[in-house]
Amino acid sequence: LVGCAPVTGGFFSRIPERAETNMVESKSLKIAKDGIDLIQVGDFEGASRQFNAALKLEITNSSIQFLNGLAYHLRALQGDVSDFPVAEQGYQLAIQYDRTNWLAYYYKGLARMDQRDFKGAQEFFSEALLYRDNDPDLLYGMTVSSYYAQDPEVAAAALEQLRALVPEDPKALE
Repeated sequence: LVGCAPVTGGFFSRIPERAETNMVESKSLKIAKDGIDLIQVGDFEGASRQFNAALKLEITNSSIQFLNGLAYHLRALQGDVSDFPVAEQGYQLAIQYDRTNWLAYYYKGLARMDQRDFKGAQEFFSEALLYRDNDPDLLYGMTVSSYYAQDPEVAAAALEQLRALVPEDPKALE
């Protein structure tokens, strides 16, 4: 589905970038940053190794659990569909350790859409929308998943809210 891609910036638009900080970083975060670098160059297996190493030091870190799930998700998109359950487990652990981690809900919804489980995707997009109700990517995901889940009322409501946030650009239609 072309429509499954997030609206603003594609799949990688939500991946944290390496940032300089004045805060003291833990060893696990330094390892995780190396994993982020590997994701950005497309080495998802190497990234997964880094995130797993970081998790050995700090297993309850929701962000690292999310990133590990993302690495498996990206591997699954490259063709090894057996990585989808591991990706979802990573996202679920991220949620378990931080119920407000809306990115984990969002990407778990994307993983469900990638597997054509549109009702499941709806569930996770709706959870993410509780934390970010005006996010165009989330609303788009909710619209598409609801449409394919044959839930026209929810699809229409999400689309209406999305149109209010991102009005059509008449120049884009030319």
